[in-house]
Amino acid sequence: MRTTFGLLSLITGMDAFLNLLANWGLYISPFVRSILPFSGDLFMIIVGFVEILIGIFFFSQFTILAAYFFSAWLILISFNLVLAGFYDIAVLDVVLSISVFCYAQLVKLGSKEFLMRGA
Repeated sequence: MRTTFGLLSLITGMDAFLNLLANWGLYISPFVRSILPFSGDLFMIIVGFVEILIGIFFFSQFTILAAYFFSAWLILISFNLVLAGFYDIAVLDVVLSISVFCYAQLVKLGSKEFLMRGA
């Protein structure tokens, strides 16, 4: 799961620069676009940078923190997608957010059990 979530964040983050998987700028809601103090292209560069950082943190000792941040990030993306009318993708991102949150909880539980065994 760590590898999957980490790679997912890295790949989508890098693709925000390349637009090979999708034209990500199309998913910015008109509301969000209207409140941005800069262009949608710059916004997507920032989004890509954040997602790459999250992916890197998944592969560090900060896995749990990365999972919580990624989960919250996906909820924010879902709100934007609802505002843009992409309800189907928003639902998928909410489910992914819940999955990432559950992963963080499992890692925390596993760490506690590991420490309780005295290993």
